[in-house]
Amino acid sequence: MARRIGYAVSLLSLIGAVVYIYLVWFTDLWIILTKITLSVVALVGFGAVAWFSYALARSKPPKPVTQIEYVVESEMGGAGEREENHDRIYQ
Repeated sequence: MARRIGYAVSLLSLIGAVVYIYLVWFTDLWIILTKITLSVVALVGFGAVAWFSYALARSKPPKPVTQIEYVVESEMGGAGEREENHDRIYQ
């Protein structure tokens, strides 16, 4: 079923592209179609920028580097264990 839907969407996209190209190049509708197309492209672009900036504004700030080092040291143990882990990992 999903394969049929995929083929149908692909076929409809191809037909839509051919009809669009025909309308732009071979009719007098090219001005309005160009305006509509550029408006949609601009709206999608501005929407993507707005979505990205909203996600960036809502995300938590990263931990300071000192906290990250502390977490790594506490997970790996003391300096002696750290050297053993380093030797074991990079052999």
